[in-house]
Amino acid sequence: MASIKPNTNGDGEIISRLQVNNQGFVFDPQTGQGYTANDTGRFVLKAIAENTPMVKIIDRIQEHFDVTLKEAEQDMADFMDQLRCLGLSTS
Repeated sequence: MASIKPNTNGDGEIISRLQVNNQGFVFDPQTGQGYTANDTGRFVLKAIAENTPMVKIIDRIQEHFDVTLKEAEQDMADFMDQLRCLGLSTS
């Protein structure tokens, strides 16, 4: 399981503690909580860990998953909303 590194998107402390495996299991060792992430979620978490700006992440979602810009923006917004609801994001 790989740890997510701090990022410049405002969630470095929170995201850095998460561990993500290739099957999409996300573990927060601080709280003991486990989550699952789909392909898009894993893709976004990896991009955040690489300090990728949100605009670039959206572009990469569009290219990688062959979706429209609107779909990529919605996917990103939905995923960030989920992270906020789970207390894993502040941005």
